[in-house]
Formats: sequence, C-alpha cells, structure tokens
Amino acid sequence: MKNLTKRQRDIARKIKSDMEEVNTILDELAESSACLITTIEEAQQNINEHGSLLIITGSTGQTKYQENPAINTRDKAIKQLNINARLLAPNKKSKDIVSELGDFLKG
Repeated sequence: MKNLTKRQRDIARKIKSDMEEVNTILDELAESSACLITTIEEAQQNINEHGSLLIITGSTGQTKYQENPAINTRDKAIKQLNINARLLAPNKKSKDIVSELGDFLKG
C-alpha cells in the first residue's frame, strides 16, 4: 500500500474491513479497487468540468467536436471495478453486487 495516495489507502482499508467477515480479500485486489474508485472519481470530475464533448480548434481555424477521453477511462474503470466486486463476493448474484457497490461508492 506504500504507492497509494492517502485517499486510496483509506478506501483499500475500508474494503478490507468490510470483507473481513468473508476473509477472502487479497491486499492487491483491495488496492486495485481503491485505485479504480479514485480513477472513476477523477474522470467524473473532469467530465463535470469540461463536459462530454470537447471543442478542438485546428491550426486553420476549423472547429471539431471530440468525445471527452475521460468518459472512456471512467467506463473502463467501472467495468474493471465490477469484475473486482465479483471476485470479492463470488457467491452473490450480480444484481446484489451492483447495488452494494453503488451503496459503497455513495458512502
């Protein structure tokens, strides 16, 4: 956990403490999940600040619109976080995992 930011360490500790009852958590999986959560938060903040479309002006003055790359980053991180959630709770249905993951991210 030495390469994680303070926020990522706090999230990883919370994940590990929540999973102590099951006793199946791996440190690497908790750290990975913490990094993914902060990536999702930072990407969402970027999307909120700059919008979903970026206006790019070329050298000749032409304007084109491009999708914000943070959207793709956020979506990929969410998919990977869902995979981690399934690994952490293999006996639960995916609908339960998604709702618990949403509750965890809110709290």
